[in-house]
Amino acid sequence: MQKQAIAIVGFVGRSGCGKTTLICKLVALLTSKGYKVGALKHAHKGFQMDCPGKDSFKFKDSGASSVCIISEKQAAMIVDCECSQQMILNAFFDLMRSFRYHFILIEGFKKDPFPKFCFIDRIEQGEEVLQETDNCLGFITEQRAPISSYKNLPVFFRDDASAISSFLLDARLPLL
Repeated sequence: MQKQAIAIVGFVGRSGCGKTTLICKLVALLTSKGYKVGALKHAHKGFQMDCPGKDSFKFKDSGASSVCIISEKQAAMIVDCECSQQMILNAFFDLMRSFRYHFILIEGFKKDPFPKFCFIDRIEQGEEVLQETDNCLGFITEQRAPISSYKNLPVFFRDDASAISSFLLDARLPLL
């Protein structure tokens, strides 16, 4: 099977700024236009995906290093990783290319090299954010900004998912 080139776009900002809500809106808009979209979230702390009492939970609880659940239409995998986060990301990206996804929208991973939108409270924060964040693609503000660009980067209103979706489709995003 031939692998699909995939556009990877991140969304970074403080907790509660609307990243998840915006990503959900973008997923809905892009999939409604026929694009296959994956989503990925960085978990700073551990996480629990499985439910106590389920067979898959029992496998993991018994010591299995990985558990995969597969049905006709879905699959889920929980893997204990003793490798770098970058190695895990690369494996995920490779898997999504195999499944012929067009976009992966990522919440978090501020320091990773893929292009990302930076959520800011005020446009004045732009300079500081640019120094802290690698490969900023543009800014997203909670209120409508009085300007459409800052430091030659676009500025979007957080609730205007349609404009951000159009930008993603029109931009020449690097493909992986």
